[in-house]
Amino acid sequence: MKAHMCGRIAVVAVFLMVSHTAVAQSETSEECMRKIGEYDVNFNAYQAATGSIRFCEDIPLAAPTVLTLDFVDAELRKMPAEARLLEVESWAAALDGSSDGKALVLQRLPSKAYSSGIVEIDHTFKAPGYFVEVVSIEAPGGKKHVLRFPFQVAGGAVSDWSGLGIWATISAVFMLIAGAAFWFFRRKGEEV
Repeated sequence: MKAHMCGRIAVVAVFLMVSHTAVAQSETSEECMRKIGEYDVNFNAYQAATGSIRFCEDIPLAAPTVLTLDFVDAELRKMPAEARLLEVESWAAALDGSSDGKALVLQRLPSKAYSSGIVEIDHTFKAPGYFVEVVSIEAPGGKKHVLRFPFQVAGGAVSDWSGLGIWATISAVFMLIAGAAFWFFRRKGEEV
């Protein structure tokens, strides 16, 4: 009976870990999205070392990273857009933009229409710090929209992964305890 209960606990722990991982990967948070009128632009960062997990404001590792802007609406894909990756001194500078002229430009993509709807920057971050991807989009009639996507690299604990690291750790501990209990009670039952 006790071994059966331990098996149930292990199954629940695995379910929690897998379902939380799926939720963390499928969410598009407000921090990752900006609007130009009724049009949406999503920002995501991916790192090979973390699998297919998407990041936004907190990128966990100073490592090779792919930054993407997704022009969700077809109309945006027709508008010329320029993207710049800047290294800034603080989180406030990443949010503000008034000191962008002093910021270190790490990469710049030329102004053009991105018909695929994806603007991609591959960059290897070598150290922790504050960064911002700035995209300038020229709407019909010449109006220019500037969107800022600030983020921090390697600035925090595993909890920066939308709680994923904490849940994975808790689930792994539960699985180890449940597995040990299952093994212990099953072995004890065989001795009787």
